[in-house]
Amino acid sequence: MSIQKLVKELYKCCPIPDKAGMALVLYDTRGMLVAIGKDADKLYLTLGWELSDFADEGLIYSYMIVSTIGIKVLQQLGIEYQTIKVPVSQDIDGESLATTQQALDYLRLQAGSHSFTYPFVCQSTIIESIGYIREVRITSLTISRETVVLCIDNSEQIELISGHEWNFSHTEVTLLSYISAMIKEQFAYLLSFIQDPKQVIKDQKLQNTELYKRYINEKAQTQADTLVLVKVQNIFLTFDDDAITAASLHRNILLYECNVIGYRGRTVALIEISQYQALQQITSISVIDSHYTHPLYQLGLKESFMNHQYNQQIIYTGVAIRKCKTGDYVIIAAYNGTALPETFISNTLGAYIINLPDSKEINALLVSLAHQTYDKSIMK
Repeated sequence: MSIQKLVKELYKCCPIPDKAGMALVLYDTRGMLVAIGKDADKLYLTLGWELSDFADEGLIYSYMIVSTIGIKVLQQLGIEYQTIKVPVSQDIDGESLATTQQALDYLRLQAGSHSFTYPFVCQSTIIESIGYIREVRITSLTISRETVVLCIDNSEQIELISGHEWNFSHTEVTLLSYISAMIKEQFAYLLSFIQDPKQVIKDQKLQNTELYKRYINEKAQTQADTLVLVKVQNIFLTFDDDAITAASLHRNILLYECNVIGYRGRTVALIEISQYQALQQITSISVIDSHYTHPLYQLGLKESFMNHQYNQQIIYTGVAIRKCKTGDYVIIAAYNGTALPETFISNTLGAYIINLPDSKEINALLVSLAHQTYDKSIMK
């Protein structure tokens, strides 16, 4: 049975009189809940979840799928409802934009007064509109009680919702539709990240450190100019200076920040099979299999600011990191012989850079950080 045929059948059921304060009626069909007509309208007006409709023989039918997660949202918000079981002969696909909204709303409720930024890895999509086609990377999702913000290309912030006002412009709907499958696949892990972030990050550090140790052990046994790659399912990782080298040899290889224990291993390059094959043609490579069995997203890789494109005609000198007496870190640099204002950077990044040995990694970090910090003011 199609969802439209089911909805038409539900419309034939005798509706409960529409009285003020009357609980929502949700029809339970093999575990999938459906609101129709005025009840679907109420959910749309109250929570902004997408309302679906279709026309048949001159009549308009409106409905909304409510997932089990959506039910939890209603319960936590104190919205009364009642269910009526309806027998159906087979399962019906209940995935919709509304169920994705319900999952995000539940995560917002779990976030409470805190804000959580959850990284995405290797996720790109196309946004098409009149006169242009744009490919974007889905970088991260920031969830708080009031908003859900999607970051694309590691720079642009797209607000999907504020309060219960969902942004249904073309770009936002395209992005929300795209991340629906990602939210469904990663929901349990995302929920655990919000409910117990310290434990999730601890687990990431332990498993990522094991991957890094395998890299270090192999690196010690190979020639210095050989790239050592760690195979993680159908993806390859490489760390430290090898990560910088790989990104310089193939412009589409992206750098990420990796949660590890210790002072090295933070910078990692993520290499797809086609990129690996291209690298094989131009440099020596040694590959070790990590036998990593978890999904890639459980690595918790966060896209690095070093991927940002910058104006290479702007050249900074004397770039360095200085630790202040307060324990904070600042970047110092000069342009055309003129000292630029010292600018605070994150303590985590500052502590990492200041403890790095002379290497490709520290040079790449300092160059990228200087451009990120000063380019806008120089261009003005």
